[in-house]
Amino acid sequence: MRPSFIFLFVFCGLSFGYYEDFSYWGNKGIESANNGNFDDAIKYYTKAIEKWSYSDSYENKAGIYYNRGNAYHHKGEYDRAIEDYNEAIRLNPKDADAYYNRGNAYLDKGEYDRAIEDYNEAIRLNPKYAVAYNNRGYAYNLKKA
Repeated sequence: MRPSFIFLFVFCGLSFGYYEDFSYWGNKGIESANNGNFDDAIKYYTKAIEKWSYSDSYENKAGIYYNRGNAYHHKGEYDRAIEDYNEAIRLNPKDADAYYNRGNAYLDKGEYDRAIEDYNEAIRLNPKYAVAYNNRGYAYNLKKA
């Protein structure tokens, strides 16, 4: 009987522990964002960041900052979005999407030169990034107006 008790203890501990880990909260954030509930997404992404550990990798942490930045951007909180994109870029400097979306936040703030810089970097990292070319052209057009 004792071995089954140990198994039950270990199983319960692992099961309950799962609900406190990085991946769980990150997935909850993605689910909420996909349903358009950006307040909950931000809450869950923040919880994932708090639960992050080295075993979760810096690239995954960058992804959570990137996703939370997108949620802030959808809410029109551009400065907070830019802060999260900055952190995503710091953690994963080769992420063209983070530069592109930070460029979008700058564009929405009317900071066209900064948007163009970010679109340029996204294009440098991924020369086939068509929408970055499009948005860069749009930023140049708005800058002239």
